[in-house]
Amino acid sequence: MPLQWYLSLAAYIAIMAITPGPNNIMFASYSALHGFKKTLPLLAGAMTGLILVMFLIIYSGELILHHPLVRDSLRIISLMYLLYLAYKIAMAKPSNQQTSATALGYWPMLILQCVNPKVWTQAIVLVGLYLTSAEHYGWQMCSVLLINALIFIPCASLWTLAGKMISRYLQHDRHYRFFNVSMAVLLLVTVLPVVVESFLK
Repeated sequence: MPLQWYLSLAAYIAIMAITPGPNNIMFASYSALHGFKKTLPLLAGAMTGLILVMFLIIYSGELILHHPLVRDSLRIISLMYLLYLAYKIAMAKPSNQQTSATALGYWPMLILQCVNPKVWTQAIVLVGLYLTSAEHYGWQMCSVLLINALIFIPCASLWTLAGKMISRYLQHDRHYRFFNVSMAVLLLVTVLPVVVESFLK
């Protein structure tokens, strides 16, 4: 494949990975409340889920794109799960009051990728724009998955570190509550355009 293909692919993936979205909001929020180390399982789960969803869409993109029932069902499930996550963030208690029921980890973040509109949108664009050669389809697919994984790690780490840096401002209950509600609202705002566009079509 030509060098410009790789550069264009990497640029698109980097923009999608660093901009606000459900994953990055969750990383920053969880890191601010629980610390960097406890957020690492979330990063691992998100990266695993991202690669799995990318592979699914790339391998069976025709089924998803051209079957309205499948597509609309995924949209509804996505919206419901993201509303649930926003509620969990808004209602989170300080670390010394956390219960296991409010904790997240590897598997919840992996599941989030399956209903994350940003991940689905990114994958569909990749299928349409970058997987263009039937002769080199296997190589292009492997390149897309590998570059996604390599770029995802530093971008997710930046958001996680940003969350850790503001954790010292969350010692007061008022600041803590404001932060949680703000992050919950931001989580919904990041996916609102995708949801509105999907249901208006």
